[in-house]
Amino acid sequence: LRAPNGRLDLKLTGTDARPPRVMRAFAIYMGLALILAALLILFLVRHNVEENSKKKVADHAAFVSSGVIPKLLPAESWNKPLSGETLNEIDRAVNAELLTDGVLKVKLYAPDGTVVYSSDRALIGTKTDEPANIKKAMAGSEVTDVTSVNNEGGQGEDTKAIEAYTPVSYSADSKPAGVFELYNDYGQAAGSIRQQALPLAGAVLLIFLLLYLALFPVLRRTTRQLSYTND
Repeated sequence: LRAPNGRLDLKLTGTDARPPRVMRAFAIYMGLALILAALLILFLVRHNVEENSKKKVADHAAFVSSGVIPKLLPAESWNKPLSGETLNEIDRAVNAELLTDGVLKVKLYAPDGTVVYSSDRALIGTKTDEPANIKKAMAGSEVTDVTSVNNEGGQGEDTKAIEAYTPVSYSADSKPAGVFELYNDYGQAAGSIRQQALPLAGAVLLIFLLLYLALFPVLRRTTRQLSYTND
């Protein structure tokens, strides 16, 4: 628009175009971008750490189910819940060999999902609340998941654990006699997430801060120039 004197007036009008408002909008958008970037980093780090942790627990469970359990428990012992001296012997072996390095609890399931052994004796003789996992393991698959153990082990309330279900076979060509379940403390995974996510989030924060400091003077000069009247 031309002013009466013939000069081209480019002066911005309205409160939305004032430089202070532009600065605030710029800061808000930069902050939102920072939050989104931090959340994305946290998601990617958590996913990567959890997948690696689940694989590690699954490998440990597979080793136990193939190399340790068959030596501790005869094949015919899967027909009913363990009791008496057999139960005491398995308890001693489990406490000495398996409940270490973050392992919270172990269970052994009959093919129908009955708990024939658990390091928590109160669970012996009960039925599984995860029949789908037992079915998959009996078919030869390894199943892993992150779950809440609540009062079943670990520290505090609603403590997370990584659980793994693996089939127990007594020969390479035989059907599984049952399923071994291992609960591993989530604390190591949580520590790894913090160790990896915090430095990355800090680096992103520094980058955005430097970018803001570099762009802020440029944006301020631009908005001031647009507010002047030019020919």
